[in-house]
Amino acid sequence: METTSVANDTKPMYLTPRFWITAFLMLIIGILLIQSVGWNNLINSIAKTWPLGVFSVFFIYSIVMLIRTYRWHVLLKINGTSVSFLLLARVAWMAWAQNGILPARLGEASRLVILKSYGIGYSKNTTSIALEKFLDLIGLVSVVGLMSLIIAFFHADVTEITNLKLTIYVLLVLIALGFVFLFLIFHYPSFFQNMLSKTKFTNRFVSLFNDVTSSVGHLVKNKWTFVSLVFLSIMQWFTESLTIYFIALILGVPNNITFIMFAAVIGYATYILPVTPGSFGPFELFVGQILLILLNIPASLALSVPIVSHVLVVLYLAITGIISSLTLPPHVTDK
Repeated sequence: METTSVANDTKPMYLTPRFWITAFLMLIIGILLIQSVGWNNLINSIAKTWPLGVFSVFFIYSIVMLIRTYRWHVLLKINGTSVSFLLLARVAWMAWAQNGILPARLGEASRLVILKSYGIGYSKNTTSIALEKFLDLIGLVSVVGLMSLIIAFFHADVTEITNLKLTIYVLLVLIALGFVFLFLIFHYPSFFQNMLSKTKFTNRFVSLFNDVTSSVGHLVKNKWTFVSLVFLSIMQWFTESLTIYFIALILGVPNNITFIMFAAVIGYATYILPVTPGSFGPFELFVGQILLILLNIPASLALSVPIVSHVLVVLYLAITGIISSLTLPPHVTDK
């Protein structure tokens, strides 16, 4: 598998056009969001979160990161690699900070490079990260599907809003088709392997595809491990959505947990297309619009919820990322 180039490509990414284009895009999005909410309103909203909101976000995100680290730890073990949980926690916190803050999403590359410096090969780590993303996707799609079902069948009055019912039904159909597609991939891997082999661009993913399908096949054989990891992935997204819920309550949004959690998980679904770190921009837009439509609250309040939540999450990631990077043990290559 051609993954050894990761180590050589990580630093130069800070000098690529993508890095500066993303940074510029984030600046423009930030200016537009502040203008939409109002600088004074935003400052007042952030001030309202002290100390309960800050503590809630920090506590919830710590649980989320522990879930992520434990899952990564299990996936590495499945691939025959045993790594200290404490080391993985430090690397995970630092990598997630890079993904959520820096214009170039270098978190996954950093995980590969850092663990390589501790003697963990690229191949098994790449497979474990790919499996992690696979479980992430299953967990997120499951949560979106569950919340959509609750809205569709238990809030019929709300679904009468123009095009909302149709949108939810289309979403549910797409989710169902997505699970069917995954079923086909892992039951007929040779067909998809042949499809990937047909072009020079996709051929580079054949080795990773084989490793992932093989690992998933091994994982599914141990049903309890597979079910527990899927359950953890679902709980991870539910837990992360609580950051939006608590911030919404602190800022004065009506206490409707179904609508707020639905807005949160739809916002997190934008992470699938990582245009900016932490989906900065699309996340705020989707969460704010759904809160505005479902709860009929002022636009500035609806938009303040995801912005303030995102600010606190970034603060948390910055603090924990710095601490994690400063407390990493000496590399094997440094000894």
